[in-house]
Amino acid sequence: MFSLVSVGHNNDFYKGDAFFSSFWKLGMFEKKTESILLRYERLSLQSMNCGSGGVSDLVVDKLPKKFGDNLKKVDQMLCESFKDSRLRELRLFVYNKDYDFKKWGLAYKYNENWVEQQVEVEDLGHAKYDQLGGSRRIIQDWRGAESVAGLDVNELKDKRFSGDFDPFGDFPEVTRYLQGNGGDYAFVVVVSNTISYMMDKTYCECIIDTHNEKEEVYKEAVKILKEMRGYEKQMLKFYVITDKIRLFEEQKEGKWKVTEVLKK
Repeated sequence: MFSLVSVGHNNDFYKGDAFFSSFWKLGMFEKKTESILLRYERLSLQSMNCGSGGVSDLVVDKLPKKFGDNLKKVDQMLCESFKDSRLRELRLFVYNKDYDFKKWGLAYKYNENWVEQQVEVEDLGHAKYDQLGGSRRIIQDWRGAESVAGLDVNELKDKRFSGDFDPFGDFPEVTRYLQGNGGDYAFVVVVSNTISYMMDKTYCECIIDTHNEKEEVYKEAVKILKEMRGYEKQMLKFYVITDKIRLFEEQKEGKWKVTEVLKK
């Protein structure tokens, strides 16, 4: 049953979320920059035609030189790695610099205030859990909520920037945005397709469980899930970029191999 109230349930960033999700577009760090604008890209593929809730724009400024240099190094490496591929963008997460990836994993929001944020703060009328599904992930999201700090951001409504940097020149409709200092963050770029697999799997399972789509859409979802068999065994792999560059590779039994790379 759906509410007759027109609300936004395609959720972007809410205060208390552990990460900001966007895309790493190959070549985006080719030029030296001290500030960057990121637009929110949801993990869930379950979209509703009712608009969005939360904040969709993050300005990261005051990037330390070492951090900026490392972003450029990783960007060059990725451009080389995917030069023969049609893939032009990868999943990007922004986390607090002190986030413990080995302990808390990747792509969990750890925000137990999501109902309050949607119903009271955003005044949406009712709430929707908008995250990668699966009972294990939902339980982990709940268990870590009190222990994991939300992303350190400021929410602003005025657009005052110095120099030539005006990130919203092409987006005059933006009325509020997030701001954070680059030195407080870790940028994470995922180089395995595990996150994409979880997104597709959650979407297809929703279609099959609810069966409220056209028959051909339902059959396509069943087909995609069959083709995915075996993908769940793929291990997660991602780079964490700060003043150093670390490669995290998921191992069996929840263990991680962490290697510092591109030191020169």
